[in-house]
Amino acid sequence: MLTGLSASGGRRGLPLVGEARRVLLGDFLFPILLVIKDVKFLRVIALTIVVGGCSRPETARSPINAVANYAVLRDLAIEEKANERVVFVVGATFPGDGGQGLFRFKPNGIVSDDNGTVLAARNGRGGWLREYSGSVNARWFMAKGDGVTDDVEAISSALRSLAAKGGGGLYFPSGTYLISRHIDIISHVRYHGEGKGSIIKSHPSSTDNMMGSLEPSNATHVIVRDLSFDGNVGGVANFPSDDGYGNCFRWYNVEHSRIENVYIYNTVMNAISLYGRSNSNVITGCRIANIGSTSRSYPGAASWTGIYLEAAPSENRILNNTIIDCRGHGIWSQAGTHDNSDNLIMGNSILGGLGDGIRIADDSGDAHQYRMIVANNLIRSLTGVGAVGIRVGYGGNSGSIHDVLVTGNHVSGVKEYGIAIQGVAVVRTLVANNLCAANGSHGILDSATDTLMDSNLIGGSKNILSTGNR
Repeated sequence: MLTGLSASGGRRGLPLVGEARRVLLGDFLFPILLVIKDVKFLRVIALTIVVGGCSRPETARSPINAVANYAVLRDLAIEEKANERVVFVVGATFPGDGGQGLFRFKPNGIVSDDNGTVLAARNGRGGWLREYSGSVNARWFMAKGDGVTDDVEAISSALRSLAAKGGGGLYFPSGTYLISRHIDIISHVRYHGEGKGSIIKSHPSSTDNMMGSLEPSNATHVIVRDLSFDGNVGGVANFPSDDGYGNCFRWYNVEHSRIENVYIYNTVMNAISLYGRSNSNVITGCRIANIGSTSRSYPGAASWTGIYLEAAPSENRILNNTIIDCRGHGIWSQAGTHDNSDNLIMGNSILGGLGDGIRIADDSGDAHQYRMIVANNLIRSLTGVGAVGIRVGYGGNSGSIHDVLVTGNHVSGVKEYGIAIQGVAVVRTLVANNLCAANGSHGILDSATDTLMDSNLIGGSKNILSTGNR
């Protein structure tokens, strides 16, 4: 049985009773307790072995051997009668690399080797199952998190394992995980880490998104929380020519999911893109900064947006996020070819940037946007030419924007208008209880149809410029 043993042979915690032996494990020595012989004073010695957040009580009646790594474990010969034998693995490849843990031998029923929680015996007779509860650890699957190694294959192995189990959690310990292509979005999987300490970073060779691809994911009940994403905009060598790539999150047909308490910075394109049938999602408590490059030009410049909803996302809630210094827009909803509806944008802070703060607008296309709510957002210091704090506008062909509520927002220090309601195809917008102060032009522009304004406070700039049919 193992207890608090160190690689140098020292002991911690409870005193050991019995015989400790050194055995050669691969190319290094590791002390293990093979037998507890004396139980005169302790009928059962119950110790806990903590392995990557998993704990397991052991007794003197079930001795545990140890092996150096996965390769040694796969080669370990186990007799038929040794079913249920438990072995401690010191590391995936070397001691303490994050792959350590307890494995139990099964003589049959091993479907496939996932290189993390299931290790097939080399002789084809059975294999080893990791003993754990809760989330799997990316380092169990040989992710390094060292900021040098490309970890995308290890992460993909972990996700395949979870997909085969019907979902679960994938935990990223503190470290920097380089990825040369996107991480897949898998239904019922929770991606989580240690906040700013767990960094997923685009490899300099990548022209892909960081999470999600150009193709539909068709995923549901996904959670991403307590992780950091570095788009590495200054280090990526080849910028994409399509805004379907180069995003941090590209969620295409992802529903009933959450992005929560995530830090996103230095992305080539959009920080978060909800595309297609991405409905009933929540994006909350995220911090988004430095989106798009200020020193390099590349195609798709209009898509340097913090949070982008395009081509049908509906019933999403964008809540309490902080967006700082986007080269494009802070939050942009654009229907394009499919209707967007019933999205709530509330409680966000958009601080600095070159484009609009919040933009419910279409520049082309025939689709519609309706029943949108923009409420209680703070927008300030947008310095780009023509920048507007909140824009509701339509410049497309035969579509429209209608029944939008803009209320309780505070807009200041914006280059052009605080709020702009634009286009005859923009119908029945209610603009109420907003504060617009010290903006470059008028506090509110209205050139739309049937706009209703009530109890807005405008200071430090001209009041309302109305050129539409009210």
